[in-house]
Amino acid sequence: MSHPDDADSLAIRRRVHDINNALNVIAMQAELVRLRSADSASAAEIARSIDIVVKECAKVGDLAVEISDAVKAETGQ
Repeated sequence: MSHPDDADSLAIRRRVHDINNALNVIAMQAELVRLRSADSASAAEIARSIDIVVKECAKVGDLAVEISDAVKAETGQ
């Protein structure tokens, strides 16, 4: 397996950062929907769905950190 050069490593870390930013926005929006749905007749269903979205966002965020950590380890940074 070839090792990424510094430019590739930086680009990957930037993308991981962008992924994490997007996931944070998604998670915050999901939380807002949960709060706003409190008066809805289907609030329990909406809340369950949002719980899943938030959980999956956290998983993807963790994966993004793992990718970044792996790149840092590969490049000695």
